Amino acid sequence: AHQNERIYTNAPDAVYILTGLTVQTSPVRNWDLKKFRESLTALEGRVYLVWFIGVSHSYTYHLYEFNSILNLSPVARFPDGEVYMMM
Repeated sequence: AHQNERIYTNAPDAVYILTGLTVQTSPVRNWDLKKFRESLTALEGRVYLVWFIGVSHSYTYHLYEFNSILNLSPVARFPDGEVYMMM
């Protein structure tokens, strides 16, 4: 990731193994998504969500919940996941 980019994901270990990048864990159920969205507007640069299909836990939000608050824009699709730009 470039210095002005931030990446969130539901599988940070997988992103690290595949790319060597240290990324942020996507918000989990105890996070307020509206406040999270507000915090993103303060950032300069692009914010991405890397979503691995089949990686879900009881404490994670579902992709449709992110999309309802964060206006996800698809960037790339793969057999095992998708990349979205947030906001």
